[in-house]
Amino acid sequence: MIPDTYERPTIQRLLDAGAKDVTVYNPDKVLDKNGIKDENGDPVEYNGHFSWFDFVHNQAHDEGKQTVFDWIGEKVK
Repeated sequence: MIPDTYERPTIQRLLDAGAKDVTVYNPDKVLDKNGIKDENGDPVEYNGHFSWFDFVHNQAHDEGKQTVFDWIGEKVK
């Protein structure tokens, strides 16, 4: 999907509603990070829908390299 259709408007609505701690993970490509290679020996590239792979494997991170599970863990009281 095109980020301008859903992702960016949703992020803007959160900010407009006063969300104080919005972290966005938006990789340029979704590459396999678990050892699956293509015929050239490069990591397999998935379509953008599969960005959830990085979340499931705790490989999604912010610009400071904090993983999503660490970020969530800081929010739990």
